[in-house]
Amino acid sequence: MIYLVDDVLRKNIIWNLKQVAIQISHAGKVKGKARSGYYKIALMLSCSIVEALAHELLKRNLKKISSEDKRLLENYRCFESHFLPIKFSVDEYRLSVCKRRREKFELNRNTDFKKINEVCLRLNIFSKKDF
Repeated sequence: MIYLVDDVLRKNIIWNLKQVAIQISHAGKVKGKARSGYYKIALMLSCSIVEALAHELLKRNLKKISSEDKRLLENYRCFESHFLPIKFSVDEYRLSVCKRRREKFELNRNTDFKKINEVCLRLNIFSKKDF
């Protein structure tokens, strides 16, 4: 297992891995559709482990990035979008105009997993395949 500085995180990951093993064990004892419930729980627990590790990996890498790379953390957010009255359509997309503002990324305990993944991709922490 990856050496984790945070002992609480390490203990939580170990606990979740044990729960995954328990769910898979239970799934092996039942037949038919009943198995899928155990597998779903095991999958969700596994996803929480991946999310925790991605969060830790990003936290470690944020300490190392240069001020120039910090621009990669910023992203534009569109709001007040309005469709243009043009009869132009490609693959069912419509043109629109929106106001946008630059939002700075902040990593905290409640940062959305999707945002963590996107930032990891922009910083080349994750490959496109991992993303």
